[in-house]
Amino acid sequence: MSAEHKPALSIIKDVQRQTSQQYTAEEKSRIVLEGLQGEQSVANLPTTNF
Repeated sequence: MSAEHKPALSIIKDVQRQTSQQYTAEEKSRIVLEGLQGEQSVANLPTTNF
């Protein structure tokens, strides 16, 4: 299958994979520790800026 005939869904997944947020080890640790405190939902923690 050539790039010209690649299904649209495959192209979308490739773009999402390349543009996904990547967190540093420090950010991951902060998210885990704050999640364990239970003050906020873990899903909301990566979006908060400190």
